[in-house]
Amino acid sequence: MVGKKARVTRQDVANLAGVSTATVSYVLNGLGDANNISLETQNRVKEAVAELNYVRNVSARRLASGKANVIAIITDNKSVNYPINATLHQIQQGVSEVCFLRGYHSIVYGVYNNDWSRINEDLALSNRVDGMIIINPPIENDFLQKFDDNNFPVVSLGSPRTPHNYSVSVDNFSAARLATKHLIDKGHKNIAHITYSEPDLADVYDRIKGYKQAMEDANLMAHCRIRHAEYSFESASTLMLELLEGSSPPTAIFAGNDVTAIGCMSAINSKGLGIPKDIALIGFDDIPVSAYLTPALTTIKLDGERQGAIGANLLLDLVEGKIPSQAKVLLDSPLIIRHSA
Repeated sequence: MVGKKARVTRQDVANLAGVSTATVSYVLNGLGDANNISLETQNRVKEAVAELNYVRNVSARRLASGKANVIAIITDNKSVNYPINATLHQIQQGVSEVCFLRGYHSIVYGVYNNDWSRINEDLALSNRVDGMIIINPPIENDFLQKFDDNNFPVVSLGSPRTPHNYSVSVDNFSAARLATKHLIDKGHKNIAHITYSEPDLADVYDRIKGYKQAMEDANLMAHCRIRHAEYSFESASTLMLELLEGSSPPTAIFAGNDVTAIGCMSAINSKGLGIPKDIALIGFDDIPVSAYLTPALTTIKLDGERQGAIGANLLLDLVEGKIPSQAKVLLDSPLIIRHSA
């Protein structure tokens, strides 16, 4: 009879990595940096975990703590089904890695028909999850207050304007202003902005404000034109064609994200126009494919994986009753200048 394979323990991981079990715990709980554990040592622990296929005893922890050991990533269902939505995948990757290291699982929950209040009933009140990461909550987000009132752990990713205690975001206003100013500095005046969604989402709203502020700063408000795409290449391409076929077509486009920019690029190419010779183009997000387009896309960089990882660590600290050192984290979002503008 074949004997049952012994379960790999935390001590086994410590022995292989050449560290103490306390060090293993710190690394697995995402507390390596806080406890001055070198990056090299943290990597050794992670490699030992992978080599031994170490799995933390989540069932035992759940029975002892009464927790589900699950967090939910909440986003609009349109975003879940968005073609090549690399930013969402990057956020998921960052969240998943932190959850694995700290002994949790993550699920993705898509909100249908803009019914954001439903997540309170479906997830929070049912005790199916211990906390939530909410991506780009709508501007009208009174439902967030319910979580605060009930001390339910929530971290939002998106806009720093979100009236919520804990968030990880980029300064969408300043980034959009920077992108538009770059086009203005290149000599463009007739600059249009095509968003990826309606402005009820905080990041879309803030990017519109940043675009308009840059145009106002340059006394170009008379040239402002804003169109709203609908989470697709097709809608962005259609709007771009309408602008090209209208009177006084723009000489530059600031697109609300890179997928929108790719849709615009297709429409511009279909008209036999050159980028940036005839029309300059800037996107937002810096998804991996952006560097490999022809021409390579100038864009604002959003590090989704880092945003997800920071958000997950922040949320799990709240779940575990710890007080985070920083409630609102604002990430850099530099302009990556390539060939399209």
